[in-house]
Amino acid sequence: MALPFVAGIAIGAGVVFAFNKIGSLKETLGFGVGKTKELAACGLEKTKDVAADLKETVGATVDCIKEKKTARKTAKSTEIEIEKEEE
Repeated sequence: MALPFVAGIAIGAGVVFAFNKIGSLKETLGFGVGKTKELAACGLEKTKDVAADLKETVGATVDCIKEKKTARKTAKSTEIEIEKEEE
């Protein structure tokens, strides 16, 4: 039965302590928030760079596959024309 009473005292003491140290807490949290924003911005830039590189790579791969398909179709049509000429 004493647990809620003890918990209330602990929470109250924490609030009083935080209120007394509010200046240093704001400074510490402000530094943490600033650092977090900086890291997030840096991470976003890196992600955009990786996405752009990936897009270029995929585009090059698609172009290569299209070229190979076109080359195969051309080779097949050439073979068919040669066979028709031989007949």
